[in-house]
Order: sequence, then C-alpha cells, then structure tokens
Amino acid sequence: MLAENPSSPNTIYAGGFNQGASGLWKSVDTGSTWTAMITNSALDISQISDFAVVNGGQVFYAAGKNNTGFYISLDGGTTWTTSQAATSGAVGGMAIDPQNYATIYLSVAGVGVVKSIDSGTTWTLLSSSPVITAGSATAVLHNPIEVDPTNTSTVYYGTDHGLYITTDGGSTWTSSSNGIASGDVGIRDVAVDQAAPSNIFLLAGISGSTVVDLYESTNAGSSWTPLATGLDAERVVPDPNNASVIYLYGLQFHAAYKSTDGGHSFAASDAGTPTAGSSGGSSGSLSLTGPTGTMIPLAASPGSFLMALGGAGIYKTVNAAQSWSYSGEGTSEWNGITLAVDPETPTTMYFGALNGGGIFKSTDNGVTWANLRNGDSVTDIAVDPFDSTDVLAATLEEGLIASHDGGNTWKDVSSSLPPPPTGFAIITGINFHPKQQGLIFVATVAGGIGLLRSTDGGSTYSEVNTGLTSTDVGGCIAVNPANPHTLLIADGVGIAISEDDGSTWSETKSTITCPFSVDTKSNPPTIYAVEQTSAYSASGAKSTDFGKTWTTLTVGPNLVADPSTANSVFAVSSENYVLGPNIGAWSPDAGVTWYSLLTSGLGWTLIDPGGYAWDGLAASGTGLVIAPTSPQVLFVASWSNGLLRFVVGP
Repeated sequence: MLAENPSSPNTIYAGGFNQGASGLWKSVDTGSTWTAMITNSALDISQISDFAVVNGGQVFYAAGKNNTGFYISLDGGTTWTTSQAATSGAVGGMAIDPQNYATIYLSVAGVGVVKSIDSGTTWTLLSSSPVITAGSATAVLHNPIEVDPTNTSTVYYGTDHGLYITTDGGSTWTSSSNGIASGDVGIRDVAVDQAAPSNIFLLAGISGSTVVDLYESTNAGSSWTPLATGLDAERVVPDPNNASVIYLYGLQFHAAYKSTDGGHSFAASDAGTPTAGSSGGSSGSLSLTGPTGTMIPLAASPGSFLMALGGAGIYKTVNAAQSWSYSGEGTSEWNGITLAVDPETPTTMYFGALNGGGIFKSTDNGVTWANLRNGDSVTDIAVDPFDSTDVLAATLEEGLIASHDGGNTWKDVSSSLPPPPTGFAIITGINFHPKQQGLIFVATVAGGIGLLRSTDGGSTYSEVNTGLTSTDVGGCIAVNPANPHTLLIADGVGIAISEDDGSTWSETKSTITCPFSVDTKSNPPTIYAVEQTSAYSASGAKSTDFGKTWTTLTVGPNLVADPSTANSVFAVSSENYVLGPNIGAWSPDAGVTWYSLLTSGLGWTLIDPGGYAWDGLAASGTGLVIAPTSPQVLFVASWSNGLLRFVVGP
C-alpha cells in the first residue's frame, strides 16, 4: 500500500501486504529513496490491507487483513496500539473523513461496515450496511469504501453484490445500480474524482472473473454510464490534473493501463516494469491472493505516480506513465535470512535477504536501514570481531564477497576458495573465530567442498573435512567458551566436534541442526539449537556438555541466548501452514520456564520445515540476534516480512 502525507506532499509511506513493500517505510523525496520504520510487535506488518496518514504525518491508521484488526500510531509510526473492537472479521477497506480524521469507516468481510468517531478507540457496527461475503473476490482484493471529500456524510461502499451509498454517515444505505449491467455485481474499486467529487468511477464485474467494466457517474452515483468493457484491472486512478486521463492498476496481464479519452479506451502503459510485454494469464479465472498493490498520484509533481507492484517492489513514473523505473531503494519485500551485530559497536548491524534484497546496514540499533547492495541473494553476513570494518558476506550470485570499509564497498573474493568439484557450491555460513584473530570458517553445500578454513584472515582457504561423511555443512559453528579450540558444527548427517580448531572432526548422527546459539555466561556454557525430527516437525533443544547430549525444549525451533544475562534465552517459532501460528517466548532459567511474548506478525521465520533443504543450514544462527545495547533489542529475520525488531531489555 502507498499513502501520501497531505501536509508534506514529498513525504510518502509504503507498507502492507508483503506485496511490493513489506513493513512500513518512509520516503521524503517522493519515493526515490526509502527509510525503514521498524515498528513494535503490536503491528502485524505482514497483513495490512490499507492504511492512512493524517494530522501532518503524526497519526497512522492501519487496517488488518485476516482478522488482525485495526492499528493506531500517534507518534508517526514508531509505536502502535491495537483496537480490538474491529477484529471480528478480515478488515479489507478503510475510509477516513477528510474533514475530521477521528471518523473512520472499515469494511469488514462477513460483518459489514464498522465506524469509529474517536480515532479507532471504540467502534459501532452500522447494522443497516450490506455485508461482503467472506472469501469473495471483493473481500480478498480490495473491499472498496470511499468518503465524499466535500459532503463527508456520503460514503460509497463496493460489495460483491453491488454498490451502496449512504448520505447520512452510515445510518441507511441505498443500492446504486442505475445504468450498471445486471451481471456487474462484483465491485472491484470506487474512485472519487478529488477535483470534481460528483464524478465517480467504478470498476465492476462478474464475481470471480478477472475481467471488469469501467463506469462513470457525474451525479454522485445517481446513475452510471459505461465507459469501457472487458478490462484487466483492480483499481482505477483518475488523473487529478487532467480529466481526460484515467489510469488502471492491472490485475493479471499488465501493471498499468492508461486512457487519454476519458476512459473509453485503454492501452498498456507499464514500460520499465517486469510486466511490460506480458501476454500470459487467463481471463477466465482469478487467483485470490491480493490485494496485489496500488498506485497513487504525487501531488508534489503533476504527471508523477508511484506504484507498489506485487512481488516486484515500488516503481515511479515522472512522465504520466510513458515509462516507469524502480524506485524502491531502501524498502524490502525480501526473504530475510541473516543478521550480524558489530561486536565493537553494537548499535551497528547488518541484515541480509535471500531473494535479491541484498545487504542493509543500520547504525542506530535497527531503527533505520540503508541498502548497501541491491540484487544479491544473501545467505550470510559476518563481522570480524577484531576489526569491525572487515565484513564478509555470502551471495548466491557471486559466492564470497568482502568489505574492508564497513560495507560501503565490496569485492568478490571467491577466488580465495578452492574450486568445487561438482558444480556450484552454496555458502551456508561464515564464522570468525571469536578468540583467534585471522581464523575464519566458511561452510558450503552442493559443491563438494564442505567446510573451509582460513588461518590468514581470508587470504586463502583450504578444506577441513577430515572425519565428516557429508560435504553439506551447516553454516553455524559453536565455539566452546571453556576451551576455544573445541568447535561444534552441523552437517548433513548430524553434528560433529573438533578438538583441534577444526582440523579433524568426530561426527555423530543426530537430528540436531542449525542455528546454534551459545550462552557464554552460564556455567557450564549452554548451547541452544534446533531439533528437527522430521521434514515438518522441529523444536528447540539445549546441551550443557557441548553437544554430547541434548534436552528437547517445549518451544522453538529458533532460540537465541541473551548475551548479557546467564540462562536467559528467547524463542521464536515459525508461522506456516504446517506449524500454525508463531509464538514468541522468554525463559529466565535456561528453558525450564517460559513466558509468552507479544510477537504477532512474525510470519515465516528462519527455520521452515518442508522448505528448501539448505534453508535451515543457511540460517547460520544469525537470523535471530539480540543487540547488547541499551535498551536491548531482539531482531528476527523473517522469510515473509524481511526483518522485525522487538525491544526486550532495559
């Protein structure tokens, strides 16, 4: 979703449904670059169907899909509260009274329209309002609802069985179908012309079909005139400066269409987007996975638009949609997989994404992030504990890359690794030894080179697989705090221990695997890991004898030891169709007693049983970290949400 700050037109916010921009992001240059607004866990950022910016950018409203309710921020998006009164169904559409932002309308599938007159504190169900059928195309894609900007008692409400209008703030509703074809009952979108509010545009179609027809009303919905039929569109966007120009946000074939004759004919206008030249798809079926995105005009620059393109990012045009360019620098819809904290300056940290998001860096304890590299699929990042300007990262595209200036510039150093005998090796993890300067381990899968070690700070690497029966080696390596020459790794068979800095290994078949997290303050030191008993079953586990024996825990599977306090450990589970809802928990006694944490909205995190075989190995123990700052912050790399931030300590 995209929203403009009406008091500061250069300021744009992006966020929403893991489509184009996951989380909440801010741009102060009309969408050219973006800064992450990492929020607390009260905002389920993976499930936002609509949001609005009011009161000069200080107040945010966010409507939650999938029964996640309504969220309010009164401090510019820093912290959020949840309004439980509106959570009786999936909130799909939201409309704000432009003359009084305390008045809010929500379209709730299976329930009707609910209204608040106190900024979302309390809600009233408008009992006479029509009800959108849960699961219908209207319910899944948009749930359109709009307030007339001049007569704010008038609200337009699109359902799966027609358009309805109220002129008394929702007390009564009247069907508006004069001139609309009898089959066009599924309302895809309603758009009020802000320059001439009596002009309204409507997308309507047969329920369940991708094809819609465009209608126009010049008398506030009393009657309708068909403009164009058989359109591939989800949203209609009138040009605010030219009444003859109308844009459509596409649903299946193209991202954008444009009409220069008042909506009577349209041509694809998405040059520069991934959908340009598209000819696929089928007009006979509809994939109910949306909403797919949105498009907004930029008040600060006539002829300029921003578009959140589902699964591709944010695109911008400055020439009235003749061409588009990627404009999502700094945003993320990426599969988060790895994090690294600068041990010398814990407020500095790095984040890596697997599906082309690249590498991000924060110098303010994860509040804001800058994109250092875009387009790389990153599997791990590690910071040298003896010189934090030295950073190593692994990508699927290049292999091993290095930076000697804190991530500002990077160099491909894959030539320092031995060539894989079988195809392409995927680097699953990079580990700097915390006690021995210059000692680095690089773990790989698929290439036949297994575990690699450098004793000269990364200038050269050699294979150290003696004792291992598999060359598919997990990226996590645990160092015994009581004896730094003793190491523990996970490989494709189980776990292995080395007593000689990794030169030789003793392997044990086991269901224990990555990620590892070591509590160095407990006595004896405790290792936390994942116990994956099957492809679809995983939990947390711990060992107090450095991997010889393990105890299964009741939570997990992802655990991280608190670096500041002995026996303090945090756990996060993964939300997917097999494991069910995610759970966050904290234990003060090494996993004996657990207390629940408010961690709704995590999405798919780190270990995803049933996913790619090497995903768990690639998590490296660094997809879940605690920054030892004040306050302490828990960071979670999320497969579906990119990155989430939780303040957990004093």
